[in-house]
Amino acid sequence: MKNFFKHPIIVGSITSFITLGIITPIVAYLKSVSILNSLFLIWEFILSIFNFKISLWIIIVSIILFVIVRKLIKNADIEKDFNPFSTYKEDIIDGIKWEWKWIPSSSGYTLPKNSPVPTCNNCKGFLVSEHERYYPYGNLLVCEHCSFEKKITIDLKDYREKIRREIFRRVRSGEWKSSVDARNQ
Repeated sequence: MKNFFKHPIIVGSITSFITLGIITPIVAYLKSVSILNSLFLIWEFILSIFNFKISLWIIIVSIILFVIVRKLIKNADIEKDFNPFSTYKEDIIDGIKWEWKWIPSSSGYTLPKNSPVPTCNNCKGFLVSEHERYYPYGNLLVCEHCSFEKKITIDLKDYREKIRREIFRRVRSGEWKSSVDARNQ
């Protein structure tokens, strides 16, 4: 129901009714019609919108069925039918455990901008980038919890892109299935 009032059609309709309710009494006053009479005309107009030949029970049942079907579709695990690799959300690549989620895109599915995320193999903490004393020679990924370290020779952004390409390669080649199977056993 939260998203219902965010829909552009609903927002536009509510805005038009609010505008109608504000402007009509002003115009009616300027045209020498009483404000009370103009508000009564607005009320009659709103009631005339709902005065059609469909029974109220049909409208209520339709709304209830719409809500039920929408919840069933939302709760169904439809994603696996269209995205068979949706369970492939983590893997160990280059000695680091990487985690990500898939998001729909115009060309199928992709990874979010700052994904995948490096995590520690030991304690499952996040790995953060720290520049070594001699920056030109690379970066250091460090676990803040257990002090696990992994030296990388390129910038973290470029390294993450390299890992993204490897993930997409594993999906295209089908190698991701063995990773998911090993994790499920």
